[in-house]
Amino acid sequence: MYLACKRLYGERHLPQTAIRCFMMEETRETIEKAFMHYYHRSLALEEIHGVDLSQGKGFMSVVTLYALKWDSDYGSLDDIPETVILKVPNPELLKEFFCEMMRQRGLQKMDFDFDWIAKAHDNECVVYSLFGREPPVPVPICYKFEKTGKSTKGMLMLQNMNQTGTMLEDPSVPLNLTQVNNLVDIIAKLQGWSLTKNTAWRKKLPTHRDQLKPLIEMDIDLKREAIQMSREVLKAFGVDVDVVVVVRTMSEKFLDEEEEDKGKHAMPVVFVHGDLWVNNIVFKTTSEGKAGDEIEGILDWQLSHVGACVEDLAHLTVWCMATSMRRAETAHILHRFCNAVFHATKQKVKLSFEEVEHAFNHYFVLETMLLVFKCRGLLDDDSNPNTNRVVKNRKDFGNRVASCYEDAVKILNGKMQTEK
Repeated sequence: MYLACKRLYGERHLPQTAIRCFMMEETRETIEKAFMHYYHRSLALEEIHGVDLSQGKGFMSVVTLYALKWDSDYGSLDDIPETVILKVPNPELLKEFFCEMMRQRGLQKMDFDFDWIAKAHDNECVVYSLFGREPPVPVPICYKFEKTGKSTKGMLMLQNMNQTGTMLEDPSVPLNLTQVNNLVDIIAKLQGWSLTKNTAWRKKLPTHRDQLKPLIEMDIDLKREAIQMSREVLKAFGVDVDVVVVVRTMSEKFLDEEEEDKGKHAMPVVFVHGDLWVNNIVFKTTSEGKAGDEIEGILDWQLSHVGACVEDLAHLTVWCMATSMRRAETAHILHRFCNAVFHATKQKVKLSFEEVEHAFNHYFVLETMLLVFKCRGLLDDDSNPNTNRVVKNRKDFGNRVASCYEDAVKILNGKMQTEK
């Protein structure tokens, strides 16, 4: 069954170590029932075999690919998938990470809300319930979801989009401009849906402040140590991160400024994905079998929230664009976004470029500092072999983080000069 998984999902997505395929009667029954409910027909599984795709490194979830062999006695199986993805919340790895960091740094206290991961999973369940069978943007089919509870860890059963699309092999690789433009259009479609749909959805999602609360309220010593570790890594890329500046950005005061800014500049309140980067994007596959420019689907909606219209744009430019392209094309991207929202709302919402640019700069700073906070783990990632290409990609990514930090500091310095 390893060969079946390899054929269905692609060898580069499977663990490099020996793979243990396993069979679970409870999972078989769960998948059968979910598929029968979704496709409105009788089905039976002959075999089910699973492969852990997260390889013990999923900070948010354990992700398992199941290869499915259906009983042909139940009729044509042409429209029934041969694979499915199961995501289960996984708080343990994050606990291990912080405990190890505390041990290395000699810290005694750890104040962090690990229930945040369960809340994030439940939030993704809410998103798929809001989207239903007609999502506003391309996403995996959700066959079943279970929120966390006393008797369940929670679970999402999702379409395996890698059967129809392709992800970039290395998430440190930047997107090209056509890919970025296509994502800008998708962001605008999502926002158009949220601005023209009944606003009841807003009560079902957390706010941006809610999503950042675990980081904002993290023990200050733990926060400083995490930033210090990133600072040490980024020195190799020619930038000396000011820990105080990063801490100040990840604070209630900075979020208060965000709220004040939204009031001044009347940014529309929209549905925000919250984690739009290469690892969460599936591209349509080209005839050569590579990731193309068109978008097949957007994954991982755990961090979705009610927020400002420029948040996903800021995240996209910070996390996914090469420095030279980001600096040269940001104005073009913002103009494209304003036009796309205008059309997505059937000309009901017309955004001012100047106000969008002002708000974008605020979120660019915030997204940059959050990336600085997280980048040590990304730059130290050893999930890919250290080939010359991977090493170069990682070096390029480190340089991009450093350049974003330099530009964010310039924005902050300019803001301080204006306030004097």
